Amino acid sequence: MPQPLLKIATEKYRKSLPSGTLQEFRIDPVDYLGVPIVNVDFWAEDGLVSNGIGYGRTPEAAQLGAYGELCEERHTIAGFAELPQETGSYRSLVEKYGTEKVIDPLTLVLEAGSPYDEDYELQWVPIRRYADGLECWVPAEFVACSNGQVDYPNRLTTAIRNGSGAGDTETRALLHGTLELLQRDGNVDCFRALDRGLVIDPETLPQDCKDLIAELAEKGLHVTCKLARVTCGCVSVYAVGDDRTDDDFPLSVTATGEGADTDYRTALLKAITECASSHGRKRFNNIDWPEVEGVVPEGFRERILGDIDLAKEEARALDAMVVWLSGSRAELRAKLADNVFLEREIIDCRTLPANRFDTLEEQWFFVLEQLAAEGLTPYVFRSGTTGGHCHVVKMIVPGIEQELGSYHRLGERGVRRLLEREDVELISRQDGPGRKRVLLTEAAEIRLGGSCWLETDRLDKLIEPVYALYREPSAHAARYAIDQQRLGYTSDELAGHSASLHDHQDTSEENPTSNHSH
Repeated sequence: MPQPLLKIATEKYRKSLPSGTLQEFRIDPVDYLGVPIVNVDFWAEDGLVSNGIGYGRTPEAAQLGAYGELCEERHTIAGFAELPQETGSYRSLVEKYGTEKVIDPLTLVLEAGSPYDEDYELQWVPIRRYADGLECWVPAEFVACSNGQVDYPNRLTTAIRNGSGAGDTETRALLHGTLELLQRDGNVDCFRALDRGLVIDPETLPQDCKDLIAELAEKGLHVTCKLARVTCGCVSVYAVGDDRTDDDFPLSVTATGEGADTDYRTALLKAITECASSHGRKRFNNIDWPEVEGVVPEGFRERILGDIDLAKEEARALDAMVVWLSGSRAELRAKLADNVFLEREIIDCRTLPANRFDTLEEQWFFVLEQLAAEGLTPYVFRSGTTGGHCHVVKMIVPGIEQELGSYHRLGERGVRRLLEREDVELISRQDGPGRKRVLLTEAAEIRLGGSCWLETDRLDKLIEPVYALYREPSAHAARYAIDQQRLGYTSDELAGHSASLHDHQDTSEENPTSNHSH
């Protein structure tokens, strides 16, 4: 997007915000890579606090990304609060509205071993089928972005922001949210702990990607690009960074970035830039406060520490990050050698889809065609709180895979992919110790040749050493926990360890800072 348009789009985001106080500052000075990263906080007079972090090749692009993410968070939460809700089972809602107007939870990629059945009482909200605008009901946790919005006993899964999108036009917002879902669908079962080691040949990279990688290497971060897969006609890639400076900050070897697009060139550049941004963001969120205080506004430390409640953090994520921060970079790099840094096959990226379009509308039409070709139907929640200045949506596409490693969510597409893998055995055809039933529709089980169980104990054994790549605690929470432990507090006193896996907000590394400028 040209620089003048970046400023116009940023102003649209600002105008969509209600009365309140904005605070904007750069966080990249804590790092040495030179990639602009902007943080924006907004305290609305209605009491809702929102945050956005954006990155880019220029300060203007980073600023646009920050305000886009800020508005995405603000308007999805505020818009969700305006939705009508119904309580009832899938069976009761079908009796009331008919099958076509109620989305079957079994198509939404539930957690293996979920207690759900057709009589399970849930909270429901209406969204729209994109193709024809038909109002359809879906469990509220799939539209909400945080558990605080859907705090009820039968919630089927952790509420996350995956699929959220913001844009100066609706098409940009729709594309943003849908491509994010395809990014997840593309890599959920084949990166991080489940990495297949498909390395993209650096000699085949586009020149702008080569130039950026060379620039980062000169500063100490060596980036490797890897292929997840092509999903729905879109290329899903990721970039991993190995810091080879003398910096002893452990997380400097854990920088990652992801990208999905109809054009492999766009996806790769986004992933590489995000990888560099991840390097800086992790430093900002986890280094000692004396290094942060020269960057942040006055009063930031007191406010951020006052907001941290360790008892409400996901204990598993908090503990994992504390362990990483307390260890050495060499130890952490060793944990990543057989997964994140694994190299098994070299891929020529020029063989990947390279579909570019003259307009966003043409690209969106192509994506819709690809979804339809794989039998996937998109639904959309449109926030009504933007005042028409910008567009904020959350896309829901039943059948799209996400959150396998963190929450054991698995559907038909994921089962089929895991059955095809020869290097890991995570699907069983019968129940047994350490296994949980994958909940699927009857038609899906027939297509798969019968019922399936996820080897959850085996999966967790793979995930556990690198769990901090999957879910991160809130910004500065792990460093705060370490500082408090130095003062003599025990882990149990800090976190309580009573926080369940589902009692945290969405602080996922699987949902990293987004580039809203596309």
